[in-house]
Amino acid sequence: PTVAIATDDAALKIGDTAKVTFTFSEAPAVAPTAAASAGTLSALVVKDGTNGLVYEANLTPPANVAAGSVNLTVNGWSDAASNTGSTSATPTITVDTVAPTVAIATNDDALKIGDTAKITFTFSEVPKDAPTALASEGTLSPLVVKPSTGGLVYEANLTPPAGVAAGNVNLTVNGWSDAA
Repeated sequence: PTVAIATDDAALKIGDTAKVTFTFSEAPAVAPTAAASAGTLSALVVKDGTNGLVYEANLTPPANVAAGSVNLTVNGWSDAASNTGSTSATPTITVDTVAPTVAIATNDDALKIGDTAKITFTFSEVPKDAPTALASEGTLSPLVVKPSTGGLVYEANLTPPAGVAAGNVNLTVNGWSDAA
């Protein structure tokens, strides 16, 4: 006998839970158990109306994994004739449960008349889409990816506001995300 394992979500990120389906070619003689190489897999529960051929469980991915995977296994099981079962299909489940970050730095933190500061945005993971940023005061040029950084570092120029005797400029990066 064989079991095929499928999932409704093969790319898990922060907050995700995947439904995993175990489809047996013959009903197991004893309620089967399964395990996940990482994260938490709930107990298998037989799906109604399947004559004991289909079981379901929920997979919660492990926390703080930047790039990983989860493998699923069904523990020793057999059919009514005591034939040992094997797994015929398993999904590839990828995991990214680390929130990306961005560090903002400047080459000049005390701007005066005529100054322009180079602002550097260093991302922990490559942004999915080109990021944008805003300055609370003055003018910030569009972000441009710095060559040879693999898309992790962007730069922009900040021109301070005119006519300000003393003040601060706050910088924010608008809604951006990693590939997950």
